[in-house]
Amino acid sequence: MIDEIREYIKERVACVDSDLKMDKQPIASGTIPTNALESTYTVKFGSFSIDRQDTHLEVRGIVNMEIFKKLSNDLLNNYDKAFLKALDIYSNISDQVNISQIDYIKAINNGEITPDAVDSDNNTAKFNLQFNIVLIFAIA
Repeated sequence: MIDEIREYIKERVACVDSDLKMDKQPIASGTIPTNALESTYTVKFGSFSIDRQDTHLEVRGIVNMEIFKKLSNDLLNNYDKAFLKALDIYSNISDQVNISQIDYIKAINNGEITPDAVDSDNNTAKFNLQFNIVLIFAIA
């Protein structure tokens, strides 16, 4: 399940920005990914709740992403473009047309994007993206 969510996000991000690469660090380390100076993002999972129904499990969880984008020359203009890319990424991930192509994902909503500073690098933009995901699994 988790790997399939990661793959869905990876595909949606690639549709918006094929230069962004997923960092493979599974647990928040508090440090910038080693390849952040290029362009990278992380996907980490928060708490998940499971509600058993008669015929299915409904799983609700929190997904956290950090998007890092190297800025060059015109910092303000490139920052604005990077922010718009972060918005486009959430829009693409949460688009119901895309979600409907995956059997078990039922909804992605309540997205929030927060710009953040990168302490060690004034030329890298960082955007924290958080959203809720709802999954449905049939049970016997």
